[in-house]
Amino acid sequence: MGYTPLELERPLAIDRIYSVHYFEYGPDYAFVGESHDFWEFQYAALGSAYIYTKNDFYELKQGQITFFRPGKFHVLYGNGKRPAELWVFSFRCASPLME
Repeated sequence: MGYTPLELERPLAIDRIYSVHYFEYGPDYAFVGESHDFWEFQYAALGSAYIYTKNDFYELKQGQITFFRPGKFHVLYGNGKRPAELWVFSFRCASPLME
């Protein structure tokens, strides 16, 4: 019996991982902000935090993810009430689907 392999396409290819971090932020945490030349997403594992970008200000709540494209300035603040636990992943991906 012969098997015919199926060649897989790779529409998304992450070629570098810059960070995988788990952070516990106090309620009064304030980060001055950053922008960088790679993608980043933040997942709120517990609690909530505030995110500020050049055009938006919103609350990242438990179970939600926020996603930043390269060059997007972003700031993170504690919510002033309770600690937050966030996972932060940053990576490089030049696939056209990312646009």
